[in-house]
Amino acid sequence: MPEAVNETELDPLPEPGTEVNVSQAGAGIGKVNFDFLKSNCFRVVHVSGVFGGIAPRAELAVNVYSERPPIPTRISHFVEADGTVGPELLSERRSRDAIIREVEVCLMMDLDTAAALHEWLGRHVDRLRRLKEKAVQK
Repeated sequence: MPEAVNETELDPLPEPGTEVNVSQAGAGIGKVNFDFLKSNCFRVVHVSGVFGGIAPRAELAVNVYSERPPIPTRISHFVEADGTVGPELLSERRSRDAIIREVEVCLMMDLDTAAALHEWLGRHVDRLRRLKEKAVQK
């Protein structure tokens, strides 16, 4: 299985929109293009945290979740004499008594992919920290 590589290995990363000369990428036998297509299930997911571990087939299970306060499971409203919905009966509101961790998706990956993701995250975390430090210094 080929090593999972998600981006060019240049360091530092080029600024977005910067064209990279093929000669800068190192010696090779040619080039290959990758087109990114969004699946019908594509969506943006806010991540507050992760939960998971090693799955039975020696893969990592990374469940990403978002945290939020609970929303009511049921509310009741007074019905006015004319049949319209009146004010909520707050004493009858039912809700969970916990913070919600809504699991959005489980990312299953083998060791090579997890290592590539780890390296990719590390590079981008370092870059974001440098950008934030520069912004604070201005």
